[in-house]
Amino acid sequence: MPFRTVLMRCLLAATLCLAGAAGASEPRPAADLDFASLPLQQAIKLVHGNGRRRLALFSDPDCRYCQRLERDTLSRLDDVTIYVFLFPLDQHDDAARKARLIWCAPDRAGAWDRWMRDGQLPQAGVCLPPLAANRKLGEALGVRATPTLVLPQGQLLPGAVDLATLEHRLRDGP
Repeated sequence: MPFRTVLMRCLLAATLCLAGAAGASEPRPAADLDFASLPLQQAIKLVHGNGRRRLALFSDPDCRYCQRLERDTLSRLDDVTIYVFLFPLDQHDDAARKARLIWCAPDRAGAWDRWMRDGQLPQAGVCLPPLAANRKLGEALGVRATPTLVLPQGQLLPGAVDLATLEHRLRDGP
């Protein structure tokens, strides 16, 4: 691979990692986003507790900040349904393959949890995952990095936010 290509990938990865590390960023409105209009059939559905609260997440299987958000925040969130839109970033060479394996697993939610928490990928499955559609959706909404949460009020919340911040945003809005 040419040096210039390697350099550009490193710079892009560093930029997106810094965005992911930003943590408790202020939410920003997505372009006229109505949460109910999200194509939830393109997402993995995770239900914690009774699932009465909702949020969406754009996440990359190889993003360490996404893994931190899952481990430190989302796994401790009660009574929420999380819709995970697989959003593999170009600088993570193996992320698209992993996203396909997870999407094509018989139990997508279980496959996602096992990968993000334990590093265990499912066996190969054959299907057509909505990765290109998720990419277009994320770009249309202004998703610039992973992880990015979509709050029920229509705001985007980028970064690996802590539990208290997310609870506040879910309860009180921006």
